Amino acid sequence: MLDCTTCAACCLGDLGHVGCTLEDVARLPRTARVLTAPTFRAMAMRPSDHGLRCDALVGMPMGKALCSVYAARPEVCRTVQPQDDACRRSRARLEAMS
Repeated sequence: MLDCTTCAACCLGDLGHVGCTLEDVARLPRTARVLTAPTFRAMAMRPSDHGLRCDALVGMPMGKALCSVYAARPEVCRTVQPQDDACRRSRARLEAMS
């Protein structure tokens, strides 16, 4: 079984944001950095050694890593499950970078 707390590959991306619905934004704590515009809501990403990483990620991908908003994470994050296709693609992409 893959351990999400030592991976966080799915918390990396190249879009510069994690898309959020209105429901996601309402659920997120005030401490989450949420970007908003009239037609766009998203959690911010920040640069890391592995490209862009979700601003809510605490720790380092492929090290000790935790989501600081896990209980309230956006729906797009909830759809990735340990060992599913999206998980395995994310891990393969991160391992190829290393």
